[in-house]
Amino acid sequence: MVVETAEKLISALGDIGIPASIDPPALNPPCAWIAARKLRARNLHGGFQIEFDIYLIARDTGIPESIRVLDSMLFDVVGMSDTHDFEITDTSLGEAVTLPAGGGPLPAYRVSLIVDEDC
Repeated sequence: MVVETAEKLISALGDIGIPASIDPPALNPPCAWIAARKLRARNLHGGFQIEFDIYLIARDTGIPESIRVLDSMLFDVVGMSDTHDFEITDTSLGEAVTLPAGGGPLPAYRVSLIVDEDC
């Protein structure tokens, strides 16, 4: 249920040019890390809603350039959420993500959204 729904979200992100994965070692910024957060109430069709955190991750190329990359991805994700009827529930524009491959924390934005399991 969770993996299949995450794959739909990953596909939607890929369609707008943002590579994404649920597997942190597979990430290569700029990209998106998808993390399931919460199973929510059933939707009108009897399926569940799953809340995901999308961490938009940029390379550390200096604050101005990293923010430009993150802003561009954020703009695309907001448009994608409208197209696919995903509800954005929360955001954080001051995140940092450390990937398993090593190195320091990378600049990131977090977008939390709800995806219907059967969308």
